[in-house]
Amino acid sequence: MAWWNDIVAWFNSASGSRIFLSAILPFVAIVVAGVVAAAIGRGATKRILDHQDRELKGAAIIALIVVGRKASIWSSLGSDEKQHVDSLMSEADIRVRLLPVSGANTAADWAAHQLGDMKKNSASFSFQAEQTFVDYRDRLLDWQNKPGRAKKLFASDLQQWRYEDESPAATPTQEWTPAPATPTATTPTPATFATAAAATVPATPGLATAPPPTTVAVSAPAPTSARAHTNAAEQPSDGVSA
Repeated sequence: MAWWNDIVAWFNSASGSRIFLSAILPFVAIVVAGVVAAAIGRGATKRILDHQDRELKGAAIIALIVVGRKASIWSSLGSDEKQHVDSLMSEADIRVRLLPVSGANTAADWAAHQLGDMKKNSASFSFQAEQTFVDYRDRLLDWQNKPGRAKKLFASDLQQWRYEDESPAATPTQEWTPAPATPTATTPTPATFATAAAATVPATPGLATAPPPTTVAVSAPAPTSARAHTNAAEQPSDGVSA
């Protein structure tokens, strides 16, 4: 404890008091003030950044809600207005994905799926499209107020939709159809005709063992000499008149 007594005695001395008041105490005060100022500045900067992020997020959500309203009446829009709304949808999707907040990509995927459903249901199910838009709007506003809870709900919905798309019931079954047989053209041969004729002619009993018929060659009669002399006498001779 001797060193502690020496320190206390030094502080109580005139030189120790002067050094403490002129050097040590100002240094400690400056350090403490710097720490407090840094904490205050960090808190203020964080609040400003959060406020800017909240404004950007709110603007992106407003853009999604506006295009959602257009998507709910998609079937009644003209071709030019549909092209304009499609460009607004693409712009809103990019603005959401560029937000520096957690779950921005999940929210953008969820909003794109809902917009597609509203566009499809707007043709024949106007009430269903309107109800989908109301749920769509409320969920986006909930993401603005409670981002953590909304992020989990978005992920759950996307997982459910992905499972429904990949389920066998949603995949159309392809019926097997046999390939038509290709007819092959064959060239008939004499052997083929012979085989077909043999198959169509009924067999007569004993005909197969009968001997083949014999043919007798008949020669033409040769001209006689008398007929030759008669023909010679009938022909007049050259230069002799009858």
